[in-house]
Amino acid sequence: MTIFDRARANPDGLAVDDGDQQRTWAELVDRSTRVARFLRDDGGVAPDDHVAILMGNRTEYVEIVLGSILAGVWLTPINWHLAPDEIAYIVEDSGAKLPCCLWARPSSKRCLRRLPSPWTWPGLRAPP
Repeated sequence: MTIFDRARANPDGLAVDDGDQQRTWAELVDRSTRVARFLRDDGGVAPDDHVAILMGNRTEYVEIVLGSILAGVWLTPINWHLAPDEIAYIVEDSGAKLPCCLWARPSSKRCLRRLPSPWTWPGLRAPP
């Protein structure tokens, strides 16, 4: 059963709960589809391009993973506990066309300011 099947069968059922936010199956499919559309139409990435993601365990993480799958792009998850130089190396080595960050620790944010833009995705905010 795919997430689309699950959303059709139980649209109001709980799909994701990170303790702060919850998403139903219908919301998860909608938001993941919007991420995929953003990647293809506005994000400047094409199928088989690489996207890097740096964030903690959040509902948005699931949306970005699913959206990346729907868009046909490779996703490089980055552990947000890494040191700034390790994060910079991973982003550069991955060849990510679009890095994304949400709620990283302060030392990581300093590193991210030196990396290529954009750091925003639909509904996500960039590091201050």
